[in-house]
Amino acid sequence: MKPYVLKDVEKEDLAVFKQIRSVVEAIPEIDLAGPEENKHGGKILVSCHMLGRALAHFFPVTCKDGYYFSPGWKHSWLETKNGHIIDHYPWGIIGGPILIGNHFNIPGFHLYHEARISEVEEVEFLSHTAKVIKVVGETIKELGITIGL
Repeated sequence: MKPYVLKDVEKEDLAVFKQIRSVVEAIPEIDLAGPEENKHGGKILVSCHMLGRALAHFFPVTCKDGYYFSPGWKHSWLETKNGHIIDHYPWGIIGGPILIGNHFNIPGFHLYHEARISEVEEVEFLSHTAKVIKVVGETIKELGITIGL
């Protein structure tokens, strides 16, 4: 069945979404913990903020920071050149990425509120993001995805 929202989603945005979805589904577990954290059983998880920047590094999307639903749940998501939202790591949901149409009468569109998130400027965050970018690039290559629609 074809979802109704597809009537308003540009073909290029749908193609980018499908590519991003295939990459996210294929990314292996990434160990961001250094030797010291690993020695003590520590694990540093890939965040939506890191993954969003990594995907935006390769795909024609913009990573946006802010809050999901209301201030309190920090989040990052992607925006296509036509203004649709790709939530590459949906908050509190198993599954995804998801594509949300950009019409203001679509309830899901109103759940994303852009704002400054200070931790994305920290040195450790940038270091972890660089590792995620590397793995995303390797995954794109393994899948044989050609970017540049």
